[in-house]
Amino acid sequence: MIREEGQVCPDGVVIKINWDNFVVGASLFIPAINLTELNKQMQIIANVKNIKLKGFDRIEAGKLGMRFWRIV
Repeated sequence: MIREEGQVCPDGVVIKINWDNFVVGASLFIPAINLTELNKQMQIIANVKNIKLKGFDRIEAGKLGMRFWRIV
């Protein structure tokens, strides 16, 4: 469920993303358990904002999640 514009909530915890600072080539890691829902929500927001993202499942600092890159 997407709470407000630009926010994701794959596991019931709202995560705010500063989309204005998410420039081409930048990446961000979002910890989550429901990776399918996280990817779905991120792609919906990216489509609305007319940007392209590439996401990969990762474990970083012992936390499961996804790292997203903004691509051209």
